[in-house]
Amino acid sequence: LITPDSLMATVPKMPFEQALRTLSKALERHESREIGFQTEEMIQRDVQKNLEDFQLEMQEICNDVEQVAAQLDYFERLQASGDASYDFYFGQEQASEEKSSKEWIHTMVTDLAGNLTATFQNGLQRYEDWQGRVEAEQDELHESITDMQSLVQQHAGQVQDMMRAVDCLLDQGHTAGLSHVQSPDV
Repeated sequence: LITPDSLMATVPKMPFEQALRTLSKALERHESREIGFQTEEMIQRDVQKNLEDFQLEMQEICNDVEQVAAQLDYFERLQASGDASYDFYFGQEQASEEKSSKEWIHTMVTDLAGNLTATFQNGLQRYEDWQGRVEAEQDELHESITDMQSLVQQHAGQVQDMMRAVDCLLDQGHTAGLSHVQSPDV
């Protein structure tokens, strides 16, 4: 006996539903071969089953069509006052075309000006942020340079002190050397 599980084990990656459907069709085909020619009753049963399936599918299609028709009806009745495109085409139907065009252009220019203002403000804010960062870096750099100048001045003072000390040592050594050199002559 072949079961859906044994068929799935034999055929790799076969889903359970496919295995069950394949076995059902194979059993139907086997039964119809054993019986031989179909009787009128069997044909009527098959036709009845097909009609029932067809009616179920038609009902699903009708439900889908009703849903689509309801959505279309909703959107047909929808009014989007305040939307520039809607107002241009459908708003103020009694107003002249020229007046509608002028109002639409005014609305579009106003919206565009608002968008440009927002874009400009964003750019200006980014520039201010960047300028703040540059100024902070300049302050740090100035502080570092001031510290380095102070260190250089300290080192210069220390080098000058060392040079004076070396000069003093040389003068003392020179003076001591002269007195030592003159002593033998005396």
